[in-house]
Amino acid sequence: MFGNKQNMLTKNKCSIIIYSEHMFGRGGVETMSIRIKSKVRFIISVTVFLLMIIVSFSFFLLKGKAQEAPTYYLDWYVTKGDTLWSIAEQSLPEGRDIREYINEIRNWNKLSSSNIKEGQVLEIPIYESFYKD
Repeated sequence: MFGNKQNMLTKNKCSIIIYSEHMFGRGGVETMSIRIKSKVRFIISVTVFLLMIIVSFSFFLLKGKAQEAPTYYLDWYVTKGDTLWSIAEQSLPEGRDIREYINEIRNWNKLSSSNIKEGQVLEIPIYESFYKD
């Protein structure tokens, strides 16, 4: 049916033979062949398909861990001795990494570094979960 085995696999072509057995019907083994004309196109298609599956699974895995929006922003007047770390410690939401929270404060206030000055006013994001006990 397919010729000799050497003709089945050539440089850019390969064949996949699927054997299926039917319990009802004629009884016997039927063969169906699928011919892949280009290995490169097949590999690209499989890669794209797998990436789509990975992206969809990661979406569902990360869905529950999406960060909630702040309930409101608190105006914080920087006094002598205040640091972003000390400010973040006092308003840190439960379960958050303090470094991420400091970066959030920096980004919201458009600070290029962690240096703050006495008299400066910062907006600190406050989350509802901070007040749940």
